[in-house]
Formats: sequence, structure tokens, C-alpha cells
Amino acid sequence: MKNFDIKRILKRFVQLRDKDKLKMEMTPHSDWRMLFVIFTILIVAVGSASYYIFLRIQHDDIFLAKENEMVRVRTFNTQKLKDTIGIFEQRKKELEMLRAEKPSIIDPSI
Repeated sequence: MKNFDIKRILKRFVQLRDKDKLKMEMTPHSDWRMLFVIFTILIVAVGSASYYIFLRIQHDDIFLAKENEMVRVRTFNTQKLKDTIGIFEQRKKELEMLRAEKPSIIDPSI
């Protein structure tokens, strides 16, 4: 089992470029280094944004409405609601009448 050398691993990530500056080929070390840097930056950015939003919510100033601002609420029309309910009640009555009424078809089995 090989010894775990943290200095050697950190040295690979800290090293910005390969030793040969004219070397244009991609190596696995540079790929992993680029992924490590990108995800580290993303983690720091998301963490700081989450912390900022947490602080704003904790101080109750993120979701407050301005006092001078008029809040306009759109409500539904109660008369249209009553008319719609009346239409459904009328349909229900018509359906009950149709169910109670005997059909005027002659039964050939009699």
C-alpha cells in the first residue's frame, strides 16, 4: 500500500502550468486541475449567495413591501361565480328529470 502524500497532491493542484510552456497537449492533470478550480469557485459562489440570502431573511428585510407602495390585489367576480353555480344546478335538475322520465321507446321483447 502506498503512502498518502498530501504535499505531492497539493503540489499538482497549485502548479499552474506544465513545465514546458510551449506544450499544447492536454494532460489528465490539467483537466482535473481545471475541474477542481471551476467547482471550487462555484462552491464558494453558491455558499456566499446562500449566506447572503440567509442573513437577509434573518433580518426580515428581503420580503418586505414598501410602505408607500400600493398593493393591488385582483379578486374574482362573485356574480360570475354565482351564475356558474346556477348553470350547474340547472343541469343537475335537467338530468334528474331525464332519469325520472320513462323512455318512449317500444320494447320489442314484450
